[in-house]
Amino acid sequence: MVVPMIGIGQCISGDCENGYGVKITTVPNLLDGGEGSEVYYGNFSDGKRKGVGQCLYPDGSKYVGEFENDKPHGKGTITAPGGNKYIGQWKNNKYHGNGTFTNANGTKYVGEFKNGKP
Repeated sequence: MVVPMIGIGQCISGDCENGYGVKITTVPNLLDGGEGSEVYYGNFSDGKRKGVGQCLYPDGSKYVGEFENDKPHGKGTITAPGGNKYIGQWKNNKYHGNGTFTNANGTKYVGEFKNGKP
């Protein structure tokens, strides 16, 4: 699972600078090469996602967890529409640290990840 990078978006509710808000961003849709809407609900600092939040991606994936500098960073869970799921540590938008990756067919890897790889 790849988490798209955030682009320029529109704050639709709350404080998307320094507080809690909801922001919709148009991003590339990796499935079909077009564009889609990414929706983030959570905390912001200096206009960037920081702290705890939830992001819904155009491909149907959902990330819930910690953000730093607009990227998943810290503890978090991502679930893909096909059933793949990762629960664990993130660093700069990649699996990094202890985690569990469960494939849609039930195959599971529990252990250390570095730069997105077991």
